[in-house]
Amino acid sequence: MKRMALFLLILPGIAMLCADDLVTRKGKVFSDYKIVEVAPIGIRITYQKEKKTRTATILFKELTDEFLEHYPGKDPVEREIFAASLDKRKKIRVLEEKRDARLEALEESEESLKERKLSPERRKQLRSRIREEKKKTVRSFHQACAKLDAEERARVENARKKAEPQNDVPKPGK
Repeated sequence: MKRMALFLLILPGIAMLCADDLVTRKGKVFSDYKIVEVAPIGIRITYQKEKKTRTATILFKELTDEFLEHYPGKDPVEREIFAASLDKRKKIRVLEEKRDARLEALEESEESLKERKLSPERRKQLRSRIREEKKKTVRSFHQACAKLDAEERARVENARKKAEPQNDVPKPGK
């Protein structure tokens, strides 16, 4: 019973130690981090390593969804940057699933050509069409990702413009 009580007293302290760690999607851990700057492509942090303070830049694509969802941000622009990045990531996942399903279907149809009784010339034509369709699928995926990038940049720029003080008042001349 005493061990259990001691464990319950120590547990919150352990949680506090882990709360200051940032873990990326690839599993890299930054201990005792502080966000110094938020840029459109990622964050710049300071962190502790071997009793020294170091800096690092972490791209948004390396941050976890949980971090992006729960980071409060210092101002509306930061919140919009994080939200735009998270939205783009979710949309890209949907696009990736569609692309992968389409490529898998094309791969299966290419494999089925071996089983079908076709002339070598016809088989070559069909294989060429399938490969062109694969290229087209990948190209359209990249175009859609580029469009999402542009939408994300526009969303962040709009948030910045809204946050800027309005200086539309003309200055009196001499």
